[in-house]
Amino acid sequence: MAVKALNEQEARRPLKLTVLDNASEQADLPFDRDVAPPERRQKPERKIVRVDFPTEQMVAVLGLLMKVLAARIILMLAGFGAFALSLIAIQAGTVQALVAAGLYAATVFAPCIYFALRRE
Repeated sequence: MAVKALNEQEARRPLKLTVLDNASEQADLPFDRDVAPPERRQKPERKIVRVDFPTEQMVAVLGLLMKVLAARIILMLAGFGAFALSLIAIQAGTVQALVAAGLYAATVFAPCIYFALRRE
């Protein structure tokens, strides 16, 4: 492909720069003619579209969604804690461990369940 391109370039007639002596030869050349510049096309006017987002409603919905998700995440963490504490209390087998698991369930896990059910 490169050889073909080189052969084509060599086959072309070389350019010769000559100076024209008389004005009649210069008048026939296209770059000496008075040509009016082409008219510029005007750009079409852009329509400005204004979109109003219901930001107040979106903020209210997102706030409610965060409260519901926060309540469920807190409930999930409290449930994991109650389950882990119950497993430890059963493996220990002492009364104090069972009382601690029961107090955790009554004072932490039960209010979290109530809070999560009330939020829905």
